[in-house]
Amino acid sequence: MSDPIKDQLSTNLQKAKTEGGTRATRIRDIVWNASSQAFAEVKEGAGTLSAIAQNTFDTVTVNLSDGSQASEETNRATSPDLLTSIVMLFTVIKDRLVTQLREPLAQADRTLTERYSDRYIAGKQRVGQAVNWYKSALETASSNEFQQKQAEAELKVGRAGALIARKEQQIRQQLKTFLQSAVAKI
Repeated sequence: MSDPIKDQLSTNLQKAKTEGGTRATRIRDIVWNASSQAFAEVKEGAGTLSAIAQNTFDTVTVNLSDGSQASEETNRATSPDLLTSIVMLFTVIKDRLVTQLREPLAQADRTLTERYSDRYIAGKQRVGQAVNWYKSALETASSNEFQQKQAEAELKVGRAGALIARKEQQIRQQLKTFLQSAVAKI
């Protein structure tokens, strides 16, 4: 290639770089301003949304509650804590579902008892025993397992620390020997 073509390509490349840099700077500034404005709007609206959500949860909880107990609990939990309202809402929903499912479950239990009699009752007792055993084993295992895992982790960390200390001493000794031999050669 001749020099004029190289110069032309170099000039065009430099021009494209400067234009691209200018565009990138303008785009970055636009995005920065937009995100700053969006964050400011979110901060301003967070308080309003929190109050609206609190009122909504309180209203839904009161409307879902059938008895006066839930209303009393809701009245006691009228603090501005949104988490308390959410927990209360789920408690009311759970209580309502349990109430609604109690009768169909009792009917199914009666039907199975009539149909299978002693076999169903024996199976039901075995399942109850298995559930109780599982719960107690889980509680026992959780605390024992945690302590065992903690002890194992401490032992592993101790071993790793000792190994690192030995390696550090070996490296220092090798470095010292290397430096002494390098000084002796000079």
